[in-house]
Amino acid sequence: GTEEYWNLLGFLSRGEEAVRCYTAALEIRPHYAWACFMRGNARTDAGDLKGALDDYTAAIQIYPKLVDALLNRGVLYGDGGLMERAIDDLNEVLVLSPKNADALFNRGNAWKRKQDYDRAIADYGAALELNPKMVEALANRGNCKVRKGDLEGGRVDLDAAIEMDPTYPEAYASRAIVRQAKKDLNGAIDDLKKALQVAPPS
Repeated sequence: GTEEYWNLLGFLSRGEEAVRCYTAALEIRPHYAWACFMRGNARTDAGDLKGALDDYTAAIQIYPKLVDALLNRGVLYGDGGLMERAIDDLNEVLVLSPKNADALFNRGNAWKRKQDYDRAIADYGAALELNPKMVEALANRGNCKVRKGDLEGGRVDLDAAIEMDPTYPEAYASRAIVRQAKKDLNGAIDDLKKALQVAPPS
């Protein structure tokens, strides 16, 4: 139908133009869960995070098993500091999709923000079992180990993350903490310089 035309046009568009297309689809078919979800993605890209949350919530109300909407809402909750809501959504994702590495990684991020490093480390490890190339999980697990005082364990993970992706700045920044703690000040400075060198421009 016509709503599918607007849905496809939204998929081919970006930002505010995509939002307008998905809105047109929803005016024709108000209970179109996928269009709600995709408009949420477009609003996220456009920086309208409140609008995105509203759209993901609407999509979930229409179709409670829409894993991607639960995942994205959980990520936004986490980024907004609402850790319990984030964990609830990500738990639900993992009920519906137990081998979802992205859900495990993002739940790990929520635990990390709550300073529950043991649970964060467990989730990052589970994510890595499913996706061994997930450098973000490896670096974050290393960072959590360092925060717990396991400098050697953290160093192993951070070295591996840097070997996997030499352009990942967070791994260098975390390894600098390890080097500073071990009185290797020159090494710490080198890692901080490297982190700044490879960091994307703001």
